[in-house]
Amino acid sequence: MLKINFENPTQSDLDLILENIGNQHPEIRDEYLFNSFAQNAQNFNETQLNWLFKQLISNLESTDRLVKSFSALFLVRIINLQPKLISSKLIDAIFDAFIKETDVTGFDREVGWVHLFAHFSDLIFTIIYLGDKTNFSEEQIQTILIKVFNLEEELQNHTEGRIANVFAMAIDKQIIKFNDLLNWLEELSSKEYPQYLTTIDFTLKLLAILDFENLISSIQKQQLWDLIKNLYQEKGYL
Repeated sequence: MLKINFENPTQSDLDLILENIGNQHPEIRDEYLFNSFAQNAQNFNETQLNWLFKQLISNLESTDRLVKSFSALFLVRIINLQPKLISSKLIDAIFDAFIKETDVTGFDREVGWVHLFAHFSDLIFTIIYLGDKTNFSEEQIQTILIKVFNLEEELQNHTEGRIANVFAMAIDKQIIKFNDLLNWLEELSSKEYPQYLTTIDFTLKLLAILDFENLISSIQKQQLWDLIKNLYQEKGYL
């Protein structure tokens, strides 16, 4: 049984975290490793967090989907503790990982939660929320949207909502403007793209979040509704 000292961690404990971050057993990876770290991350000193942070950024380039996914999740917890660690290197790493990813798996019966796009989105959301001068560009946010509209397979297990959070936060932090986002959506919706229902679900989730957070006016809300209705009508759903 894996045993890590989360109350008074040493370098050997950090090594064990990295060795098991992509463990194939969900009871070890999810229930023990991540949950324990999330609850006890404050027990790691700054030097340890900085060292772990650097290793996790490198992990975003891994070919192992679980290593990539849970490295992103660990990074969320670390930058919540240490927002000053947000850097252009981190932003470029998670942006590249998101754009290159093709695995849309949510829950896997054999290994549990994979959720690459969900965990990547959580990290991007956290960077946008906590980032100050160093943050994503408007162009990067637009490229993420284009990626979502061009996925070859449908997203699983309600991942659309996690991605929609990114765009709502980008509007809230004034990285993008609503009218620009609406124009992007209208332009993308006029083209052929592989996963029609994914894009409809994404736009519905985006509307719900923007409305709940009072980030759009009644006119803007109606504009999104009109876009969604047009998407349904084009496929004969209405």
